[in-house]
Amino acid sequence: MESYIKQVLDYTQTEYPGVIYSWDVVNEAVEIRTGHFETETGLHIRTMHGDDLDNLWYKIVGIDYVEKAFEYARKYADEETKLFYNDYNTFQPLKTSSIYQLAAGLKEKGIIDGIGMQGYMGLDYPRIGSGHDNIADAIKKFSELELEIHITELTISSNDKDEASMNAQSNRYKELFELLTELDTNSGGPANITSVTVFGLMDEYMFYANDKNYARLFDGQLQPKPAFYSIMSVVE
Repeated sequence: MESYIKQVLDYTQTEYPGVIYSWDVVNEAVEIRTGHFETETGLHIRTMHGDDLDNLWYKIVGIDYVEKAFEYARKYADEETKLFYNDYNTFQPLKTSSIYQLAAGLKEKGIIDGIGMQGYMGLDYPRIGSGHDNIADAIKKFSELELEIHITELTISSNDKDEASMNAQSNRYKELFELLTELDTNSGGPANITSVTVFGLMDEYMFYANDKNYARLFDGQLQPKPAFYSIMSVVE
């Protein structure tokens, strides 16, 4: 692990100095599926992934593999480079709590700068501003750590591309960006949200032979969708 992290950082910092300002050092290490996490620490560190496959980092290194990865990244990264922990379903209360505790421990050691919150959503789930499994509560909780927050892999899925679905999708994107704007420190909120990235550029791009994804901001002809304009109406 140390050798790999050192090689990646040495290469990118030598060949592309100043280009990469942050790294997701560890991705998806917290798991709340029964039988797929350790029970010693209360952090729910993943022991299994996929179809009951071993998490080899956990199996070989142990519970502290996440901490070790951040230690090595801090050791070899340029001083100004930010180090992030990234995960999905961060709005689920048990994952929120576990990630918070994990990040708090890393912050105490001075080896983390931010949390990445993957943004996979549907037209109805998760909730955004209130209710069970809502994004606002998770962002507010993470903001207590005074770390940077990234919204990563943002995508709001739809089963089809009819007008009603695209308008519903547009409204969801708008609601989310209104929340992010409200909670951001630039608006007087508690959360230092420094990046929002979307997953994929255009609908119907063939990641797979049967890909009919309609979650993007541009349609299959690379024309901006209602969702694009709803986001721009907030951020402009």
